[in-house]
Amino acid sequence: MAKSGKRQLPQDEDPEDSSDLSDSDDSQHNEYDRDEGHHHGTPPSEKDLLEVKEKITANASDYEAHLLLISLLQRTDDFDALRLAREDMAKVFPLPEAVWSSWIRDEKRLATTPEEKLKVVALYERAVGDYLSVPIWLEYLSFLIEEYEDAKGGEEGGDGMDVDAAPWITPAVLREAFGKALNAAGFHFLQGNDIWKLMRDFEMSALEAAIATMRKLYLDRLKLPLTGLDEIFSEYSSFETRFDNAHYEELLKSANALVAVARKGVEERDVLERKLTHAGNGIDEFLAYIAYEKIKKSEPLRVRTIYERAVAVHCLDPRLWDAFICDMILLVKPTLMGLVDRALRNCGWSADLWATKLRLQGKFDEPKDIFDETFQKGLLAVSPLASLEESMKLLLARCEYFVRRAGGSLSIANLNQVPRRTRMLRMSELFIRSASTICGLYWGNVMPKLSLI
Repeated sequence: MAKSGKRQLPQDEDPEDSSDLSDSDDSQHNEYDRDEGHHHGTPPSEKDLLEVKEKITANASDYEAHLLLISLLQRTDDFDALRLAREDMAKVFPLPEAVWSSWIRDEKRLATTPEEKLKVVALYERAVGDYLSVPIWLEYLSFLIEEYEDAKGGEEGGDGMDVDAAPWITPAVLREAFGKALNAAGFHFLQGNDIWKLMRDFEMSALEAAIATMRKLYLDRLKLPLTGLDEIFSEYSSFETRFDNAHYEELLKSANALVAVARKGVEERDVLERKLTHAGNGIDEFLAYIAYEKIKKSEPLRVRTIYERAVAVHCLDPRLWDAFICDMILLVKPTLMGLVDRALRNCGWSADLWATKLRLQGKFDEPKDIFDETFQKGLLAVSPLASLEESMKLLLARCEYFVRRAGGSLSIANLNQVPRRTRMLRMSELFIRSASTICGLYWGNVMPKLSLI
């Protein structure tokens, strides 16, 4: 068992053997190589440890004493002391390949967070700076590739790399490391080819992923009924000829089926686009276009795009904005409320748009102070220009907000909670005589739901 406060290496697996480093140019450290990496055996006595530490204290340049201390500490559970011994030696001497490799291997087994893994990278950088070591370069590059693959492992089930897990791992980081490795060891007559092969495998994997990404991009585009369909299909044909000619016929057959459906959609929409152009982008033609897409049950983004084209031309038509908001009602709150605010920036005088914002704030349970602020802004924007009936729309939206906060019912049981709300409803009916039509509709349709008649 480890002593309290001392960090232990994981015991679920034996450390890797250092035999892969037997061909190293640092053969002068063979005696150390045989012991390095074996974290088992009889623990050293405190006397043995003390004697070696005293030697180092007396002579920090005692190379063999440093190696012996590291070797002894590897037979203990005190990893913090082992790490310190390695650091102390590294301050005085460049470390041999086997010492670096064993140290880094231990740190990798403990590293679980991005910060800890970055420290492993820093150790690799120090290691390759001491001596030329192709094995350590290969370990370093393999470590980066493994972390990169783990980081983007969520790609199959998500939208990309898990940047929270390893924000430092990118293709650019890997290619920079490969470049440094090739400069340092790529011309090693006996081992340099191993660096080149590892880089080739990485780039081939990246190429295959890029081809798959490009294929998906082409096929996604060929599903869409947009202009330029034939040009894109021709490009896709050339793409498959170049990168997967063996499966060309099969791939093009599948793509042709997509294109046939998309081409029909292009022909139908081309008629609507020509009508739109002929009418000078008239609002009625835009609305007809939108109605067509809704009948076709097109993607919401397609309907939204046509609305965006329409409001870019008819930005001062509040009815268009109101229809836009109604058709986008299923959008998430920030997007929907952003759309409402855009509408009000263009048509701030519209009571309907202000009432829509008030109702949506009620739907999303906005706090009363925010709701009241919107109500006051709406009254100031609408009242100077509108009829009393228009102002009444804001008052009724305010009433609905309070009804919602009361739980949807103004029965006798909860009238005490909302005395001002009921008075507001009655006063608005008495005060705005000219709004008899809208008041009548309101009382006839809303109030039965509130258990007041």
